[in-house]
Amino acid sequence: MVCNKPGVCSTDILVFRFKSETSAIFYADYFRTSSFNSEVLLTVVGQQLPRTSWESIRKIRVPAPNPDVQNEIVAECGTVDDEVTSAHASIAAASTTVERKIAQIYASSSQVKKLPQIAFINPSKTELRAISDDTLVSFVEMASVSEGGQITHRESRSLGHLRKGSYTYFAENDIIVAKITPCMENGKCALAQGLENRMGMGSTEFHVLRADPEQVLPAYLFALINRATIRNAAAKVMTGSSGHRRVPASFYENLEIPLPKLAEQRRIVNEIEVEQHAIAAAEAIIAAAPARKQAILQHYL
Repeated sequence: MVCNKPGVCSTDILVFRFKSETSAIFYADYFRTSSFNSEVLLTVVGQQLPRTSWESIRKIRVPAPNPDVQNEIVAECGTVDDEVTSAHASIAAASTTVERKIAQIYASSSQVKKLPQIAFINPSKTELRAISDDTLVSFVEMASVSEGGQITHRESRSLGHLRKGSYTYFAENDIIVAKITPCMENGKCALAQGLENRMGMGSTEFHVLRADPEQVLPAYLFALINRATIRNAAAKVMTGSSGHRRVPASFYENLEIPLPKLAEQRRIVNEIEVEQHAIAAAEAIIAAAPARKQAILQHYL
């Protein structure tokens, strides 16, 4: 980052002072490139607390374009930064809209039920007893659930191989939500769809919520569960030691869900999906920014 005022920082941070503000911004972008970071990683020493040092990285050769080229690079990268800033603002606005809509649901709904009355919590793997070991199912690791509410990667594996382990079972349209810190707080929660043979297995650190389709739409329940408000409440009741704290199933057993009629739930889901699409588009802009800036640097350098 480029500092805009004096300050004091940790001794684990290296400070670079450049001759001009343009140069500082240019090298701040260059230092984030994968090529520079790959070279820095080669200088890291230490086992428990690996570090680089000024003496090590001062030997790395870096480009030194003339000021005019630096200005052009900074201007183009600045355009990308502006788009990222706008994308963050779009996410905040869409998220606020979703929270407002859901608050209105809680305020206006005439029927509220405890979650176990409308959904199954952590359904048993005994449902799989009659399924052949050769059946392929989707395997989903914790790392494959994004903080944006999506399953980003899944592998097809045989049920016989997976059921020997202590994996969590879920099915098509189930909600999987991380129970362990910091995954839960970071928003690792997804509506499981497109599963191989409509079945999945995954991390033992998932809670599974299965909507009763006669009472509640899975997408509606997911919209209510996958919110910062719920995560903040869950964090307050986590149990276990530091670094291994988990949300108990009892948190979800006591969760109250407003329950409008199915047609009204569908209307609400459609409205929320508009905002979720806006959030997804903004997140795509943010995710693409590093590669775009690297392409700009490569074009000029």
